[in-house]
Amino acid sequence: MKKIRFAVDIGTTNIELCLVDVNGLVLGNKTFPNRQSLYGSDVLNRIYTVTRDASFLKVMKNMVIEDLKQYFLLLLEENGYNPSNVDIIIISGNTTMISILLSYDITSMGYAPFSSVLGKSVYVDAGIMFDGMFCDNVKVLLTGCVSAFVGGDILSGMYFLKKTHSFGDDTISLFIDMGTNGEIVLCNRGIYIATSTACGPAFEGCTRKQHIYGATVIDALSMGINSGKIDRKGILDDDYIASGIDIMDVHIDSNIIEQILVAKSAICTGVMSLLDMQCLTFSDIEKVYIAGGFGFYLNQESAMNIGLLPQAFSGKMEILGNTSLQGAVSLLDDLKETLDIDTYSISVINLANDDRFKENLIENMSFARI
Repeated sequence: MKKIRFAVDIGTTNIELCLVDVNGLVLGNKTFPNRQSLYGSDVLNRIYTVTRDASFLKVMKNMVIEDLKQYFLLLLEENGYNPSNVDIIIISGNTTMISILLSYDITSMGYAPFSSVLGKSVYVDAGIMFDGMFCDNVKVLLTGCVSAFVGGDILSGMYFLKKTHSFGDDTISLFIDMGTNGEIVLCNRGIYIATSTACGPAFEGCTRKQHIYGATVIDALSMGINSGKIDRKGILDDDYIASGIDIMDVHIDSNIIEQILVAKSAICTGVMSLLDMQCLTFSDIEKVYIAGGFGFYLNQESAMNIGLLPQAFSGKMEILGNTSLQGAVSLLDDLKETLDIDTYSISVINLANDDRFKENLIENMSFARI
């Protein structure tokens, strides 16, 4: 019987999955919204939802399970397979998303010291998880985590970078996953330090009602700044304060500018903090890997023009898209390596306890080039 596999990334905003053959060839993929967004646009709000009423943990888990089953069947049918052909499923995701799927208590991640029940990667029975859809001997591997806010999506992405881009060799490089939660990993010649910054919905959907996403908004903002309609402090010209402006079919008002400023400041300040801890400067960075659904469409010049990323990164950036999913696909080739991601030695920095981070976060709330 021909065997087939699934790789899945459970994102805070979107879920993406691939059907993969035993040779690693991706036969098809699907992307759809994570309906858990009804209970919060980011992980903290979903944690607070469960803290208020524990029954929502099951509700959110069932949402994802039912949607996965639907799209599993659709991909199998489109490619001439059925559930009996599936022999392994790997699910990557941040700590909150994976914990919800495992029915783990997530309330401790909502307050200091932000501890997580989830640790190493976990195998579960696909027959049980998906209510008999798959055979009982089919295993689902769910990625573990480093901390409450540096999860398996980052570990999976790091594995992909290590395998394909020499991340971790004798280099000084950055891995930035820009999404609803912004995770940053600094590799300083084999020493890894990581942090997470709260970006909110700006990068992945601050203009969702306009059906336009963060990368396009950044291009529009950059054009608005260059035209003088928005100043570097993020203030609209007097003629547009009440009405907002329309650029590239994007309507920009003060609310959207504020959301982008918060997300932009979170990322650039997070990068600055990690570099400071290793006594490094922007110019010391040799390579910058940008990941995340938002990052896939990022215009590097626009990102530097609004101060999201420093000009010193020019010519050093590589846009990679969903590295969490790409990592899960790569991990299907070697299940031993799947468990090896749990052994990555990463120091996690909680920037909430760093007074300098708080000061720099406020200082970076502008579109000044850095």
